[in-house]
Amino acid sequence: VCSSDLDNILYFASTAQGYQTIFPRISAGATNWFQVGLGVVNNLPILPDEAMFVLRRGTSPATNIILVGEVAVTNVVTVLQQGYNFVANAFPAGVVISNSQLVASGTGFHPGSSGSSADIILLWDPVNQGYQTLFDRISAGATNWFLVGSGNTNSLVLGQGQGYFIQNKTSGGYWSRSLPYAP
Repeated sequence: VCSSDLDNILYFASTAQGYQTIFPRISAGATNWFQVGLGVVNNLPILPDEAMFVLRRGTSPATNIILVGEVAVTNVVTVLQQGYNFVANAFPAGVVISNSQLVASGTGFHPGSSGSSADIILLWDPVNQGYQTLFDRISAGATNWFLVGSGNTNSLVLGQGQGYFIQNKTSGGYWSRSLPYAP
């Protein structure tokens, strides 16, 4: 039995700019988690700001994945590398994009006049089975979040449990996010 036969969890390692694959394996009555190239990784932490894909094999019925951990009661700081970063909403509540603090000083995230000149967020669209491109658009001295093909989207909510790619094209930084709720 190998990773290509089983359900997989893929998480994106921004430092390597690639996916790491982990999968469950039952052997001698025990279930262990394996990472391709490393072996057993039963205690691999999944941090609140890390996103992942779940790859289901065959015709298995839908299932719930339960992640256990603590709810953030302080600001969350995420390291953003230059290049692609696969991050998650680190809170059990939605965050309005205009309140995300992504364009604050020190994040390395740069607005621009278009999706090709600005750093971008790629949001998965399950209806159309593709990514939507979001960027902070500079126009007449003001910045507004803009969804390519749809226009201004300052009220878009990054939902709880939602993962998304952030592409910092020129530099990295630290993204400090305030709690969207009272602890």
